Amino acid sequence: DRYLGQLLATVRAMSVFSVTLFLAVPAFLLWHGLQQLLDRQRREVAVCRAIGIGRRDLDGALRGLVLRVAGWGVLATVAAGALFALALPGLLEASTLLPLPMGYVLDGGVALLAGVLVVVSVGVSLTLAQRRSHRESIPSALRAP
Repeated sequence: DRYLGQLLATVRAMSVFSVTLFLAVPAFLLWHGLQQLLDRQRREVAVCRAIGIGRRDLDGALRGLVLRVAGWGVLATVAAGALFALALPGLLEASTLLPLPMGYVLDGGVALLAGVLVVVSVGVSLTLAQRRSHRESIPSALRAP
């Protein structure tokens, strides 16, 4: 009985570590993708700054762009996650390839962690893009390819 308890504790610890790794990679990819999207808007931001559009308006436009893209991504992820959570238990029970003695349950903490990582990634990419747009000189942004 003590051996099984230690084994289950080890498996739980390894699963938390692996889930964290599996969520960190998509969070980085989300951050990188949003940074690329905002970098493509560099010239437009410089033109807007050159004609006198204020920081608040530019920040609002960048925020709207990021939230629109991230919102669609979150909706698609929630839909895929719901389908995955509904289909996976049946697939695992029918599979003979994976000998799983326990039933599968989607942990709410993992879903919460995924949501927090998405929010943090979006916030970091938006903040860095806004800081970069405020620091960058208008002539160098307009000359950039």
